[in-house]
Amino acid sequence: LYIMPFCPIPHTQRDQIWLLAGIGIGYAVVSLLRRRTRPRAACPAAHVLLVNAQFSTARQKEEWKLLWSHVASDVYANEPNCLSYEFCDSTTDPTRAIIYERYVSRSDLDGAHQLSLQKWKEKYGKQLDALGDVQSQLVHYSESNIGHMDR
Repeated sequence: LYIMPFCPIPHTQRDQIWLLAGIGIGYAVVSLLRRRTRPRAACPAAHVLLVNAQFSTARQKEEWKLLWSHVASDVYANEPNCLSYEFCDSTTDPTRAIIYERYVSRSDLDGAHQLSLQKWKEKYGKQLDALGDVQSQLVHYSESNIGHMDR
C-alpha cells in the first residue's frame, strides 16, 4: 500500500493562497486563449450591399469592369468608411458578376458613396451608355458578426 508523503488539501494559509493564485492564473490563461480563438468584429453590424449584375455578353462585362476599376480606386482613396468594394466574376457564367460592398453604416453608402458614383458617371457616362444596359439587382444586408470577415 502506497502512502502519499503530503496532503493534497491545503491546510496552511500559505498553501491556500498559492492554491487560489494558481486557480486565478489558470482562469486568466483560459480566458485569454478563448478570446484569441473567437472572431472579433472589426465593425459591428456593418452594412452590406450586394449588387447582382447580368451583362449581355462577356465582352460587355470586361469593358464595364475596366471602367468600374476607376470608381473602385476613387472609393478606396476617398471613402474611409467603405470597408470592402469588390467586383467578383461568376465562376460558372461569364456574363454574371456581383459587386460586394461593405460600409460602416448605411449612411456611408447613401452619402459619400453616392457622390463617388455620381462623379464616376459624369466622367464615364458616355462610355457606359455605349456599352448598353446592365441588368442589376441590389440587396441590402446587415452583418450579424457571427463568423469573421478577415484574419
